[in-house]
Amino acid sequence: MLLRKPKEVLQIKSFLKQAVLGFAIGDAVGIPYEFKKRDTFRCMDMRESRWNDAHFILPLGAWSDDTSLMLCVLDALSKEIAADKVYKRWRKNAIAWAYLGKFTNHIYLIPYDIGISCRRGINCMIFHKENRKANDIRSNGNGGLMRMLPLAFLEYKNDEERLNAIQLFNCCSHNHIISHIGCLIYVKLLEQLCKDKRQLFPNVLHNVVKSISETYKITEYMRIWNFSILDCSREEIKSSGYVVDTLEAAIWCVAKSQNFEDAILKAVNLGDDTDTVAAVCGSMAGIMFKEIPEKWVKSLRRRKLVEKVVSRFNTAKEERTTIYFI
Repeated sequence: MLLRKPKEVLQIKSFLKQAVLGFAIGDAVGIPYEFKKRDTFRCMDMRESRWNDAHFILPLGAWSDDTSLMLCVLDALSKEIAADKVYKRWRKNAIAWAYLGKFTNHIYLIPYDIGISCRRGINCMIFHKENRKANDIRSNGNGGLMRMLPLAFLEYKNDEERLNAIQLFNCCSHNHIISHIGCLIYVKLLEQLCKDKRQLFPNVLHNVVKSISETYKITEYMRIWNFSILDCSREEIKSSGYVVDTLEAAIWCVAKSQNFEDAILKAVNLGDDTDTVAAVCGSMAGIMFKEIPEKWVKSLRRRKLVEKVVSRFNTAKEERTTIYFI
């Protein structure tokens, strides 16, 4: 166990709340536009989903499976310490979400957007079966990435421990090295933003890349390793559900923005997997920039549930007096 540094407690609590709210708000702003082609629409604000959207008749501020599964992980980490017990809690939460509507936010209280890989993984967890397809190269959608935010608020001795934690939550559905490394980059970006939010984002990215061993620098993320992602034009950015595309798009949006609202709208207007790109972008932007628009915070559905899970995690860390890691 690593001892907590008392003076950092309040900062970490604030950063976690900002990151989680930023994630959920990005998700909510993006969900009405999911699967729409770039430049066939223009997102200017949060709105409800309409009859011709992918997820019709969703109220203003509703969020998707992205936020639900992230909350499942955050809740699991707030109640257990040992890795095996954390996994059991995560398994219980994921199943309860998929089939009982736990951690959902809208009027029907049932999930309405479960990815194929996630559904297959959860079904395997029900019967305690290994999901062999999780190891396939085709299992590199962003379903693993979108649930990793809470892991940035644990402490680790090295990247091997980070990857062990990542694999614990990825093994059911996205258990491939491409997905794991994308999650590692994302977790370390959040960690670095918390360490010094006064830094310019290019400096944050530089510090993260510098800290990652050459062993983990697979070619799929070359535009991140060589920082060329920062110089890409909008046309060179893809915003699909492929984990590499989602992470690159989120990084690009934060790097090219001056405030939280600008980053979220930029992410959504890329089109395609708008909710996940905007959610991942929102978690980083929530820490990077000081203010999240109050109108969006007030419009977020079941905000009390989101804040309750965050508070429970923070309280658990304080009561244990140590930071637990996996």
